[in-house]
Amino acid sequence: ACKAGCHPVHGKCDNPGECNCRPGWRGEFCDQCEPYPGCKHGYCNGSSWQCICDTNWGGILCDQDLNYCGTHEPCLNGGTCENTAPDAYLCTCPEGFSGTNCEVVDNPCAPAPCQHGGTCMEAGGSFSCECAPGWTGPTCTIDIDECASAPCQNGGSCVDLDDAFSCQCPPAWEGNVCQFDADECLTNPCVNAHSCTNLVGDYHCKCRVGWMGKNCDQNINDCVGQCQHGATCIDLVNDYHCACQPGYTGRDCATDIDDCASNPCKNGGECVDQVNGYRCICPVGFTGHECE
Repeated sequence: ACKAGCHPVHGKCDNPGECNCRPGWRGEFCDQCEPYPGCKHGYCNGSSWQCICDTNWGGILCDQDLNYCGTHEPCLNGGTCENTAPDAYLCTCPEGFSGTNCEVVDNPCAPAPCQHGGTCMEAGGSFSCECAPGWTGPTCTIDIDECASAPCQNGGSCVDLDDAFSCQCPPAWEGNVCQFDADECLTNPCVNAHSCTNLVGDYHCKCRVGWMGKNCDQNINDCVGQCQHGATCIDLVNDYHCACQPGYTGRDCATDIDDCASNPCKNGGECVDQVNGYRCICPVGFTGHECE
C-alpha cells in the first residue's frame, strides 16, 4: 500500500509507504499541479501543465509584460509612459527633455534646479541660479543666517527667518533690535507713591510717608520703641496708637496717672500716689483705707 494520503490517481508507489508523483504533479501527496515548463509569470489551477498568467502578463509562457510602464516605470524626468504592445512602451517627454526614456536634458533649466524661488539662467549647456533674498548656494538651498551679524542689542535673542530676523527682547527693552529702553512706569508698579521715575532698565518709586519698599507696598512699622510701661502698640500708616496699661496715660503711656488728684484721703490724711492706686497716711485717731 502507498503512503497514507497519497493521491490515488496522480501518485503511485513501487514499494509500500512510498508516494511517487506522476508527471505534472508534485507535493508530499502528489496533489499539487505542476505549471507548464518554462511558465515564467503564471500558475496552474487544478490541472497539470497549465500556464495561467498573472495580472499584466501574457503569452504562452506568461513572459510578455503587458504593463511595462507600471512594472518598470522607464520614463524619467516627468515623462508620461504609454503601453503600446507586450514588452513595448512609449515615453512622451516634457519640454526640455528627449530620448527613449526622456533621459536627455535639452534645456538645463527644465528640471527647475533653482530652489526657494530662485531664477534659472541657461549658459553654455549649463545653468546658474539667481537666488531670492535670504538664500544662497549653487541651487539656492542654503538659508542665509541673518542673525550672524548679531543685530539684537541689550541681550536680545535673535531668531533667523526667511530673508529676515526677529529679536526677542528682555523685559526692560523694546524695539525691532531691542534698542529702546522700555518705560517700566507704564505698568504702574508703584503702589503708595508720589511718583514713578523711569530709569535705564529699571524704575524708582518715591514713596508716600509711612511706606517703603521697591514698589512702596510695605507699611513702615512706626511702633518700634514707642509705647512704654507694657502698653500695646497698634501700627498705623505713618502713625501709631498706644493702648496703655491701667495707671498710665499719654501718647506713649509714659505718664503715671495721679490717683491722689481727687484728694481721696479724709480727715487730713496724707495721700501717696502709686501705680494705678494710692495709699493714705492717716493722722492719729483715724484709720481705714481713706482714713474715714
